[in-house]
Amino acid sequence: MAGAVPAGVDHHLGGLHPSGRASEPVTKPMPRYFFHTQIGEDVITDPTGIELRDPDEAWEKARATVRAALRSPQEQARLMAACLVVADAAGEVVFEFPFSEAVTLPAPEDPTVH
Repeated sequence: MAGAVPAGVDHHLGGLHPSGRASEPVTKPMPRYFFHTQIGEDVITDPTGIELRDPDEAWEKARATVRAALRSPQEQARLMAACLVVADAAGEVVFEFPFSEAVTLPAPEDPTVH
């Protein structure tokens, strides 16, 4: 049958609306991620969260947040035991980002002797 839409395919996406008008592309809302900080038994909750594209972007945001927090020399030792717990809007943990993983050590000197 000409013009048949295969099963499981939304014929409205990027095509014509049944009224004959061009349909608007359907956009999904971006997911909201919450960045809770856990230091030992204490948890500092993020009540508002932030909308990000996907878990990869949330990971990048977590790394940047942790690195910014570690810039303060007064807090570095205490924060090395901290963890950023990233959760979705349903409260499910997406991933945990230990502050210690954001530390980059300088490259060792070249051990080659000339």
